[in-house]
Amino acid sequence: MRLRYAINGIKRNLVLTLILIIQLVFAFYALYNTVDIKQKVHSESSKIANYFKGKKVYNLWNDFSDVMFDEEKFPRINEGSLQKTFGVLREFPQVTFTHQVLFPISIEVFEDNENFKFYPTEGNFEGRTFFQAKNIVLNQNALKEFDVKLKDGRFFNSNETKRNYGNNNVLPIIVGANYEKYFKVGDEITYIRPEFGLAKAKIIGIMEENQYMPVDMMAFDFKRYADLNNFILTSYSQFQDYRIMYDTMFGYNFILFDEDTSNETIEEINNEIKNAFYDNLGIRVTIKDLNRYIKAELDTFENQDKIASVTSVTIFVFISLTLIISTLNSIYKRKKEFGIHIFSGATIGDLAITIYLEVLLVLLFSFGISLLVIFYQNSGINIFNIKILFLNLIIISVITTIFPIIKIFKLEINDIIKGAD
Repeated sequence: MRLRYAINGIKRNLVLTLILIIQLVFAFYALYNTVDIKQKVHSESSKIANYFKGKKVYNLWNDFSDVMFDEEKFPRINEGSLQKTFGVLREFPQVTFTHQVLFPISIEVFEDNENFKFYPTEGNFEGRTFFQAKNIVLNQNALKEFDVKLKDGRFFNSNETKRNYGNNNVLPIIVGANYEKYFKVGDEITYIRPEFGLAKAKIIGIMEENQYMPVDMMAFDFKRYADLNNFILTSYSQFQDYRIMYDTMFGYNFILFDEDTSNETIEEINNEIKNAFYDNLGIRVTIKDLNRYIKAELDTFENQDKIASVTSVTIFVFISLTLIISTLNSIYKRKKEFGIHIFSGATIGDLAITIYLEVLLVLLFSFGISLLVIFYQNSGINIFNIKILFLNLIIISVITTIFPIIKIFKLEINDIIKGAD
């Protein structure tokens, strides 16, 4: 009975109700997008905080682009001298050197492979079709520091991390969670090994879902934080040419210090590293301080979060005030209707419940339409955000009916009955 009265009440002010619903649909749509922004900002800031928590971050760069491939200009560079020089980074207990570089690997096509492509194109080789898959070559420190977790299988053993291991053995690879739809641990994938032709890669591990890894902090696309769901991880066994392997170590790395390491100690160690590269290889390197970039990024996310929060509160207040004013106005104009209900045996409490149901129905109808708009505009719906939106709806329905219900209870029955005369 109360629900029927509530529906009839909405119908009596149909034009105003439709205008209110249109306003609420846009408000819910805006609130959804604001919640979505907050979620993304929180996710991105959490990544940075988790990756580099308790660390001071630096980056090793080579000042020359042709170091590895100009023997006349850089005669002291060979595999032994490079190994010795990069080994200096392991001599300092305060330093952790991570190496992680995006290095596509050509694997044979399989169904629905678009999300795994580094480049959109495909190519033919020896009568078979291949695509360049997203792949990160990394050292053991990167696996440990960025806390890569496996759902199934294992990590690389010490032999599998050696350069050239893949020349005479099946290449060990670890794949992202989304590969699990097509492969399992132990499956072999055909890939193109440069200078060797067709070869086999074996899946030794599958990662847990929704993991990320920082790769290139100077990039502003998927290369900045790799979504490991769609990536392959390989070790140095992928490389044949030592020059290519060591060339990727410049730029695509992090030199990590514990946060309690003094700036004086860091400067001293960095100078020793620079001197080692110059003395052993005859090249000058730069060690960039990434901490200000990371701080600037965190500050940006914090500001975005504040803006999103203010926007959310503004929309919340707008919806609430709109409904409160509309409902109070409705009560004032409907005294005659309420008087009839009282004559029919209704109580003040019954009227209060009817008002609440009217507000709730309008909100639910607006919410339903906004879901269609959100789905159309975003080609999908974030369920978590919808739950947050629905929780806001319930809170708004309660808050916006508090004042109208108080107004109803303050009305004298005699006044209501007079309104029916």
